[in-house]
Amino acid sequence: MVTYVDTIEKAAQELKNSAFKVYISLLSNQNSYYFGLSPQAIANHYGISIDAARDGIKQLMEKGYLEQENENDYIFYDRIDKKPLKLAEGIEIEKEIRIFHDENGEEVECSYNDILEAYGIRAQEIWEQGVKK
Repeated sequence: MVTYVDTIEKAAQELKNSAFKVYISLLSNQNSYYFGLSPQAIANHYGISIDAARDGIKQLMEKGYLEQENENDYIFYDRIDKKPLKLAEGIEIEKEIRIFHDENGEEVECSYNDILEAYGIRAQEIWEQGVKK
């Protein structure tokens, strides 16, 4: 998962210690990584109590970093604002169009919002692969 320092710093400011440790644990996984969300494993790895790990998971869900999709599946977001990123010059990416190739090799023009809707948390990684128009 590609994450920027300001994203991690924002999470550090918003989350309690145990929730931030859970955040870092989830952040260390690759995109589309599947695993059992185990409070005990997180507690053992980060030296916190199992109750603190459970509280951390709960806070991530309350803040919007972690969403329960169904009984056993969760979606982790490294950032909760879900707003389009901004380029260094201050131009919003949603206004920029990039060219991608679909599964048939045909060129497709997409905005960042198009990519965000289609790929969710992988959007930033995929966006960087596109060619500026």
